[in-house]
Amino acid sequence: SSLASIIQATTPFFTMILAALILKEKVDQKKIFFLLLSLSGILYISIHKGVSFQGSSVLGYAFLLFSSFSSAANFILVRKYARSLGHLKITVMAVFAGFIFFNAALIFQLGLRGSLDSYKMAFGSVRYLGPILFLGIPSTLFSSMLTNFSLTKLEASTMSVFHHLGTFVSIFAGVVLLKETLFFYEIIGSLLILLGVLGLTFSGRK
Repeated sequence: SSLASIIQATTPFFTMILAALILKEKVDQKKIFFLLLSLSGILYISIHKGVSFQGSSVLGYAFLLFSSFSSAANFILVRKYARSLGHLKITVMAVFAGFIFFNAALIFQLGLRGSLDSYKMAFGSVRYLGPILFLGIPSTLFSSMLTNFSLTKLEASTMSVFHHLGTFVSIFAGVVLLKETLFFYEIIGSLLILLGVLGLTFSGRK
């Protein structure tokens, strides 16, 4: 998981490169420095937690890298078209497309197994519906809408670095909600992440 977080932390790098090539956003030394600073925080935490590479998971790591590139491409495309199409329209269409695709994939998979009844039964379970509604509405619909709205105001390279805050939020949530121990290296790493995000945000245009 530590190595996975490092791979996914490359999203802002892909975004910055694509933003410079497609959107002609300016990439200066300040941006690169603060981006590296936030990334160093994630690396610092991950290294202290222990990073190991397993040859059997090469395909998984390749998919994670492709996921990071896809996220970067998404930032670029939303940034390019959000003002003309509107961030709400893009959000609704993206979520609706995901709904159609993944439900179709699930129904096809269950059909091959001959267990389509389990699809209907799941909707009668509160233990199933609760998490699905939470993941579907605030975690997907609202967060996508806010992200797409932000891309109408912020440069794609600046917006993407906020993904690094996920590590900081996870640590904070673990301490507050799960009563986990806060280690010294997590404090240092979190400060580096925050400084990088704030620095990149304030170094951009007003």
